[in-house]
Amino acid sequence: MAEQVLHELNTNLERKVEERTAELSAREEKFRALVETTSDCIWETDAEGRFRYLSPSFLDLTGDPPEECLGRALDELILEGESYHTGAEQLAGLAKHHAS
Repeated sequence: MAEQVLHELNTNLERKVEERTAELSAREEKFRALVETTSDCIWETDAEGRFRYLSPSFLDLTGDPPEECLGRALDELILEGESYHTGAEQLAGLAKHHAS
């Protein structure tokens, strides 16, 4: 009897984990679609301020592929060269506004 109860509890728990995992996956896909298609630049940085993620709109803003800037900090991009000035300055303005 105890084994049967334990088996039922385990089955119920596995079902709940599967349901919640499916819900989480659906939410993640919805969020990813939103981030990947918005005209706003969305980014994530690590504790040192280095980009971990840059949305595709970064290319429109700076003229450079986001993949080339991952692992680098915003100030590195601004100081690096002329090609970044317009877009990076806009991005810096967004970052400054976000921080305040």
